[in-house]
This record gives sequence, structure tokens and C-alpha cells, in this order.
Amino acid sequence: CVSYWVKGSLGDPGSNAAGRDLDLCSVRAVTALLEGLPLQPEDTDSDQAEEKSKLFLKYFTLLVKILADCKASESGAGHPEKEVGVRQTAMWNRHVTGIRSYAVTAISNLLSANIETGLVHALGLAYNEDVDTRVTFVQVLTKVLKQGTEFGTLSESVLTDRYSQLIDIVTTLDEQGQMPIAMSLMDAVQSPELDDLLRVVLIVCDSKDLLAEFVSPIFSEEVENTDSAQTLFRGNSLASKLIAVGFQLFGMDFLLAAVKPEIERLLELAATAAA
Repeated sequence: CVSYWVKGSLGDPGSNAAGRDLDLCSVRAVTALLEGLPLQPEDTDSDQAEEKSKLFLKYFTLLVKILADCKASESGAGHPEKEVGVRQTAMWNRHVTGIRSYAVTAISNLLSANIETGLVHALGLAYNEDVDTRVTFVQVLTKVLKQGTEFGTLSESVLTDRYSQLIDIVTTLDEQGQMPIAMSLMDAVQSPELDDLLRVVLIVCDSKDLLAEFVSPIFSEEVENTDSAQTLFRGNSLASKLIAVGFQLFGMDFLLAAVKPEIERLLELAATAAA
């Protein structure tokens, strides 16, 4: 990660110029990378909200540390001008000011893209005893508001709302009454994953009462492209997979109603004969 390149040479006006440039470039790169970047935990089996909170805190802590280093450097503690020279000190102050500016923007970008996770961590800055830290929080919050962050994402139904929007997009009908996005997904997915995708899309279409709109074009294409009635719906085609998955999803109740009574009757006969 680019953030690991910042090695803490802040606070030393006499440090190597290449190291200072690396610090500045690293913070600037982190700032750019965090813009509009929702954090995604690698561990998908754990609690996603908790993992995302830990990930936010990791980057947030790093950036806050950079701000603390900048403040320590600006105070000039332990680095009198006579030791490094007035000109070098002035250059160093400009360098620290640049890093601080990028760090504030980086925190703003991080918070703006992850407001539902990060706000609880960022609020701690507002109650810090240090005045400069509280000022930093105001600067961060101002930048977040200017970026147009939607605080509506803090609602408890945010995930449901996002999935609802995704479902609406996938089931969008064109002028011919078909679902171009859903069909594009079918074409893009490899055969091993097609059954899983079909299952999801069928459930979604059923919930939106759009099953006919989804399956009709697929069956029509199958009929048009089949040369013989003997091979209709028997190849390894999308229509064949759709029938198989559809029967598994929606035919189970019918299968149980049709077969279960007969199986129970045979079991009773077998038990009676054994007795």
C-alpha cells in the first residue's frame, strides 16, 4: 500500500530531501486513491460492517498520525534554526504545510466515501482537547460537505435501499419489453457460474412480477435457433439451464404435492407387509 511509504521523517528539517519528497508524494497519492473509494474488506466471511470499520480506522489513524507529526514539526521543537539554517527551515515548513494539506484532504476523501462507517471515528476529533485538532475536524467536515456527501447513507435501511436500486437496474425493461441488462449478464457469465446467476435473476424477476418478460425472449430465441423439434430445449443452452433452475425454484411445491402422497402410501404398504 502506498500509505506504508510514509516512514516518519516528518519533524526533521535536516532529513534527506529524497525522503521528504517521498513523504509528500505518498500522502498526495493516498489522497488521490481515497477519493470516492468505498472500503472493501478482504475477509468476506466475517461481519462486513465490523471489518470495514477496522479498515477505516487503520487508514484514519495513519492520517491523524501524519497530522500530529506535522504539528510537531511546525512547532520546531528540538530543531532550532541555527542548527539547519534559516533557508532550509523555511523550505521544510513549506514541505510540512503541503503534507498537512494533503492529509486533511485525504481524511475528507476517506470520510466522504465511507461516511456510514467513518463518522463515528471522525467525531472523536471534534472533542479532542487540542484546539488545532478540533480545527482540523472542522476543515475535514467542511471539505466533506463541499463534496456533497449524502448523509442519507447513515440510515439503517441503506443496504436495502442500495440493493433495491440494483434490482431496479437489472430488471429495467427496454422499448421492446425486454431486459437488456439482465440478458447482458447472461452473456457475460461463464457456464459454471450461469446456474447461480440464473437462480438469482429468477428470484429477482419473480419478486418484481417480471418472470414472463425475462423468460419469453430466451425461449423464443431457443425455438428460432433450433433446427429440429427433437433437440428443442435439450442442448446445453441458456434456455435449457433456465428450465432446470426454474423447476428447482418453482417446481418443488408441485413435485412434493404430486409425488409425496404416493411415496408415503408405498412406505405404509411396506410397513404393513413387514408387520
